[in-house]
Amino acid sequence: MAIWYVEVGGVGNGTAEGQAAGDIQTVIDDVAFAGGDTILCKTGTHVHGTDFTAEIDLDGVVGAKATPCAIVGVNASWVEDGSIAVWDGNAAELTNGIWRIPATGMAFLSIRNIRWTMAGGSAHGLYDATGTSLVVLSNCRSDNNGGSGVFDSGAEQYKLFFGCSLDNNARSGWECTVSSSRVMPAFHRCVIHGNGRYGVEQLSKSHSTWTHTAIFANTLGGVLYQTTPNTAGAVDFLVLVGCSIVGNGGDAIGPLTSTAWVTLVDTIVRKHDDVGANGINANGNVPMPTTGSLAHMAHCSFTGNTANISDGALIGIGHQHSDPSFVDEDPIGGADLTPGASWAGLAAGLDLFDGSLGAQNMDIGAVQRAAAGGAARPFPIPIPNYW
Repeated sequence: MAIWYVEVGGVGNGTAEGQAAGDIQTVIDDVAFAGGDTILCKTGTHVHGTDFTAEIDLDGVVGAKATPCAIVGVNASWVEDGSIAVWDGNAAELTNGIWRIPATGMAFLSIRNIRWTMAGGSAHGLYDATGTSLVVLSNCRSDNNGGSGVFDSGAEQYKLFFGCSLDNNARSGWECTVSSSRVMPAFHRCVIHGNGRYGVEQLSKSHSTWTHTAIFANTLGGVLYQTTPNTAGAVDFLVLVGCSIVGNGGDAIGPLTSTAWVTLVDTIVRKHDDVGANGINANGNVPMPTTGSLAHMAHCSFTGNTANISDGALIGIGHQHSDPSFVDEDPIGGADLTPGASWAGLAAGLDLFDGSLGAQNMDIGAVQRAAAGGAARPFPIPIPNYW
């Protein structure tokens, strides 16, 4: 399990700190990179045209279940402390994206403290067309790209995002158009905002889970969720727990298709009426399931939408329809539950107290759940976020 070293302007072969390579592609292609190996990328900005000349193809960075590979941004002393290594596309029209996860083989990979920005044309920040992949991303950012922040187009992909920001991309924050029921990303404590289309563009036969994530100020809407029936007759799902979907330029969620399965718990759906948009645009459909123990919308806050749901009555239990008070879910730093500095929305420009986008009311669940008689929910340990 070797460690390889990359830094801006490096001229070595990457085998030691004093022999750092300047091009991560050289390390991937020219050395014996194997399962369990780690590439350390010193903080700095790798600019297309100067430090790399084509999209970075991670073919070969595959790892194994027991020995995944890792690519990690580190500080000037080669220590991981949240310092960011940047790949700047310099507005170049790259083939697929700034980084591309390989289209063949199985990829088991951890990516931490990396930023992809300024891909030109329709190129994405991170592009994944892998046959099968399990990729964990922590403290990463993909922003200001000509395509989407992260684009998934593979048959069997399982991504976990912790404390990431997908923002200000020309298309969407996360986009998936693949016809597969095995694209199942999960996002925790992330920020998806300012994108030119949607925060989330989930199409075809994919599933996604979102916890304690803010989706706001995206031009066409918060979550575009349109699915098609799976061959086995199964439904696709969208799960949001403890999230805030606020102030987008279109519907918070939708329009839905007939196979849509939406679960909302402890989630704020707010302030879409100023653009004539809905909380949920059911598009003539009823989000499944609808009755019994499968009641799937609970303890949410719907305010300031043209309609909370476009067709019929809002289903579920314990909903609130007045502005909730913000209570951060982060218990670290005392029992007062005041907003924690690690919350991803803070550094992304979502000021919790200045009133913009109703931000002072961005409660992520604790208050309205208690008001409706719900039991306290155990909160996860927050993931540090530096955006």
